[in-house]
Amino acid sequence: NTADGAKVLALARRKNPLQSMCRQTEMAAVDPWHRSERALSQQRLDVEGVDHPKLDAAVVARLDQGLAELSLDLPAGARERLLTYLEQLIRWNKSYNLTAVRDPLDMVNLHLLDALSELPALTRLRATQSATHMVDVGAGAGLPGIALAIISPGLALTLVESSGKKAAFMRQTGIELGLQRFDVCQSRVEKLTRTSLAQGPVDVLICRAFRSLSEFLELTGHLINERTIIVAMKGPAADDELRELDAALAADGALASLAPLVRSRRISVETLTVPGLDATRKLIVLEPRADASVHQPTIQE
Repeated sequence: NTADGAKVLALARRKNPLQSMCRQTEMAAVDPWHRSERALSQQRLDVEGVDHPKLDAAVVARLDQGLAELSLDLPAGARERLLTYLEQLIRWNKSYNLTAVRDPLDMVNLHLLDALSELPALTRLRATQSATHMVDVGAGAGLPGIALAIISPGLALTLVESSGKKAAFMRQTGIELGLQRFDVCQSRVEKLTRTSLAQGPVDVLICRAFRSLSEFLELTGHLINERTIIVAMKGPAADDELRELDAALAADGALASLAPLVRSRRISVETLTVPGLDATRKLIVLEPRADASVHQPTIQE
């Protein structure tokens, strides 16, 4: 009964709103937006070899060229899933204004390839730290999270987004693409708790086009543990943001309590090359050291 299901869902949210927002796999019986992992595997989208008639040939060619330039090791069906995701984004964007980017070619460059340019560095970091659970903060329309989930099927991913329309889009897209170990939390990140994340402790905390680095850490500090890798995709002001962070950690302010965790990490800045995009992209990484002794940040390019 749909009405009874809605009542159960509303009651669950009143009792524990964070849990109901993040643990979609447990809500399948009462909420059509949610599916269990078993149901997802049974309904997994078979997209290999599927044509994409809604996309212009130039758009498909641009993605293919960009993927080749990035030299990514694509799992079976990944290209087709990326194209299906792009189709979904274009369709939903007409009604829900998920992104200010309207041109499909620009979506390939500014969204898909921009997000995927992070993948080599993230793959290396995950292997070094044996990281399996990534949390994408301010995920918007699912970038970089959904793109990374498509290319890295073994990754457990939680996307955090406060906008209901964007969260609904990501949930539905995850279902249609058959993404597993994939959760969407409709919430402001500062209101989440560690226990509200169904997939466990945060191994990688990532953001793209979110807040300043200092604000990002201030809002997410309660989710960071000793082994969390912190990754922020930035533009040309990355070094300035690191200097601002250093000053904020030294001051008697909101970040003071995080100083030991931040200063025990190796801080590096990696310049990214995005195919088809003439813009500066830098990846700031705060990576736990094997020796977690407190030290002053050293910026390594």
